[in-house]
Amino acid sequence: MISAGASAGSLLSAPTSDYLGRKWSIFLWGVIFMVGAILQMVAHYEVLLAGRFLGGLGVGATSMLTPQFLAENAPKSIRGSMTATVSNMCYDVETDRNAYTRLIVQSHDSVVSHVGFLGQLRSEQVD
Repeated sequence: MISAGASAGSLLSAPTSDYLGRKWSIFLWGVIFMVGAILQMVAHYEVLLAGRFLGGLGVGATSMLTPQFLAENAPKSIRGSMTATVSNMCYDVETDRNAYTRLIVQSHDSVVSHVGFLGQLRSEQVD
């Protein structure tokens, strides 16, 4: 279900980013992912599947939008290293065997991104 949601989320991310902008689109898909994570904690199979699908929507959409957002808003001198760092961090978290490391890194990433996005400039306001 996560893969199906991720496929749908990656397809739906372009229209939402065109309508809302990249910043608010990433924020919206992050909220959808958090709703999916909450639903996965319910002890009913159908609700679990719905939560997995919603979580997949958030994963797919943010996987498409985050590199674009970083590439558009980062200064020229560090643009490549910022996008590479995000890609490497995602790979390292997925391949790490320690569940606590994944939990800490993913929780930190979610909180920092949602708090940080509120103070970001719109992409049209950046040089």
